[in-house]
Amino acid sequence: MSDELMLQERHYGRIRSHRRGDMGPGNYKRIIYDPGLVTRIIMNRPRYLNTTSHAHIAELEDAFDRAAEDDNCNVIVLSGAGTCFCSGDDNTGLTPESAPTLIDGDDPAPGDYNATVQKLIEEYGSERAVWNEYNIEHDYLVGGWNHSKLRTHPKPTISMVHGWCIFFGYGLASSTDLCFATEDALFLGGGASGLGIFDLGRRKALEFAFEHRVMSAKEGHELGFVNRIFPDYETLENETMAFAYRVAFESPIALRRSKEGYLRTMDNMGMNHQSFSPGRTPFRVTWRRDAEEGHRMRYEGKGRARSPVALRNLRAKLESEGETLPMSLRAAIARADARDDKATWQRVLHQEWREPERIARTDASAKAYEAMRKEWNDRVASEIARRGLDPSVGKVNV
Repeated sequence: MSDELMLQERHYGRIRSHRRGDMGPGNYKRIIYDPGLVTRIIMNRPRYLNTTSHAHIAELEDAFDRAAEDDNCNVIVLSGAGTCFCSGDDNTGLTPESAPTLIDGDDPAPGDYNATVQKLIEEYGSERAVWNEYNIEHDYLVGGWNHSKLRTHPKPTISMVHGWCIFFGYGLASSTDLCFATEDALFLGGGASGLGIFDLGRRKALEFAFEHRVMSAKEGHELGFVNRIFPDYETLENETMAFAYRVAFESPIALRRSKEGYLRTMDNMGMNHQSFSPGRTPFRVTWRRDAEEGHRMRYEGKGRARSPVALRNLRAKLESEGETLPMSLRAAIARADARDDKATWQRVLHQEWREPERIARTDASAKAYEAMRKEWNDRVASEIARRGLDPSVGKVNV
């Protein structure tokens, strides 16, 4: 383990022990832990499409630690309750546990997601101080835990993916050993870090990063990211569990030896914490850059992951290749096109606990984004006309 990682583990270990308190299967509120020869860990926030708050990720980490220490557990299967696997980080202010709530935030009354943040501001003294604490947690929980600790878990791990698998959800699927999926599973976030090279290959990783595009389960299977595809969730669940029990029958020592050899080889190829951590941008810097750009994901009213944009980019790719759009994808695009979160964003970004200067910056960013979008559209229309291209070439999603 590198000196940097050792320092991080000590620092974040202090955070975890201080903030998590009494945790265990009987106290989990956001996951279901079902132990056995094949242990199931089920993300259980279906109302919020299994978005991962800090408290949620802390429970996931605790559950994987628990399974690692359980001599009766030979294999772990990770899945999501409800309509999808995981729709990403809960950092957009749209749920009771959204940013900047922390691991030990008290559960507020239903629908009252201000309560926890207001309480934290009282404890830490300012909104800025709460965001600072949030970013420290975020760097570990979202920026490091899945890429280092989960990836090197001593037991075989399998992600069972259906529906959306976005950003942190993608990170979970990427960090487990195997990924089984339904035909209609949709992945977003593969090009978000340099580690996408190992998942998808260097050129495909850059293609996803540049274009901001959804990856279908079929494409993921062709690229080697998805191991097996099944027609529906029931088949996915049955076949994944059947596979897991076949693996669980094998010698635990032999399984451990196989995984250790695999990890050593990947380390030698550069897929290790050292290759990820030194280049990682702290989230406090990432958020600041987002603000400087104009927070386009917010002011489009399409969510932080900009999934409608990513879906339309997938449609453009398939149409350019002469592929027929599956009905499930057409339905997803139609739902995305109808989505408009602008009013919700206005409410979220102007909550009563926000500090006045931060609200002022938010309003200035919104105006800057609208100005940028108008200038962009005018410039693109002019260039397309000058080059004599089909006007549809200029119809991009900003």
